[in-house]
Amino acid sequence: PLVALAAARDALQEARARGGGCVVAAAEVERDGAQDTNHLATTVMVARALEVNGLRSVYQPIIDLASRRILGYEALARPAGVSDDGDVGSVFNEARELDVLAELDAICRRAGINGAAGLDEAVLLFLNISMVARDTAAAAQQMLSALYLTGRSPSHVILEITDARAADGAQLVNACDMFRAAGFRIAIDGVDDDPDFDAILEGLRPDVVKIDRLVLARTAISRDAMLEIRRVIATATAMGALVIGKGVETEEMATRIMALGIAAGQGYHLGRPGPLPDADTELSGTPESGRAPVD
Repeated sequence: PLVALAAARDALQEARARGGGCVVAAAEVERDGAQDTNHLATTVMVARALEVNGLRSVYQPIIDLASRRILGYEALARPAGVSDDGDVGSVFNEARELDVLAELDAICRRAGINGAAGLDEAVLLFLNISMVARDTAAAAQQMLSALYLTGRSPSHVILEITDARAADGAQLVNACDMFRAAGFRIAIDGVDDDPDFDAILEGLRPDVVKIDRLVLARTAISRDAMLEIRRVIATATAMGALVIGKGVETEEMATRIMALGIAAGQGYHLGRPGPLPDADTELSGTPESGRAPVD
């Protein structure tokens, strides 16, 4: 059904482009062969991801930069056929176009919770959530039910808002209030030096702030970028938020973002996405296999 829906959507877009009340059949829509094949493959991947056991979660560690111990893991969805460190952006974009992003988002969170059933309670579990969810109360209840079956408390789960800047302000505040009332903690993902984030941080006062990798990269070449993001970091820290730098790919970058006031990092230099370590190796406390105590 999703493949047919995608074809119908493309036909509608073509009809609009032609104008004049034109009607276009799906079979009439022509594309470049390679583009058409890639598009169809992405649509099929979305359809399969929505099936039972249609995707898996991999987990990327979040590291305390001073001690290099693991604070938590971010659950990352991987549909069948996508490698542990593969790009899934096109899958989520297609799900948005097909108006099934809320459903896919919920499946991803459930897979993230189920896959972390054996994770030590002291280690934080980060789950991505989009404000596309139509019913945040239902989303909270679904997560609580899944967590109950694994024995994990919602107080050790961080919900990462992935689209805070694009969300309606009142909806965002109400959703976060709902999630907090259910016991979850809140993170804002992709924070940069855009002034819009000042109001978001002040309004939500998140528990965790994740700084975008691109703005961190700019701090190496732009003093203005460095000063501005340092202000954002200071604001978040003053609110009591844990600040995490994304895209830490080198030791030089780890050192540089620590100097900016960032306490924790995430990136390939610190640990790639993959299966969770088993319980025995987890206790060794290294970035490859371990944990850090969390207050």
